[in-house]
Amino acid sequence: MKYIIQLLIGLILRIWYNSCKNRKEIMNLSQKIIFVDTVFSQEVDGEMVLLNMNNENYFGLDEMGTAIWQVMQENKTLQEVLEAILEQYEVEAEVLEKDLLIFVDRLVKSGLIRILNDKC
Repeated sequence: MKYIIQLLIGLILRIWYNSCKNRKEIMNLSQKIIFVDTVFSQEVDGEMVLLNMNNENYFGLDEMGTAIWQVMQENKTLQEVLEAILEQYEVEAEVLEKDLLIFVDRLVKSGLIRILNDKC
């Protein structure tokens, strides 16, 4: 009986993990930013250079990307990042939110950050 319960628990955990892993949820502002340990960043002449040691790819961020990256390091959620950038730049909130989510999605797809999903 104990063995069957362990198998069932393992199966349930595997199903839950795979459903979270494969879920394609729309990013939202309440989600938290997690920086990947194997990504190194350095500001060079006002622009951020990022190196992903997992795949040895490097990325260059322009002035606005650099500003967002720096604010992301100081804030936990995308909402906090949005609010901090709105304080620094004159931009419509809706435009910035859309651009921020696109930028963050690209960072995630490049393996530079992760977004913590509240449900998984």
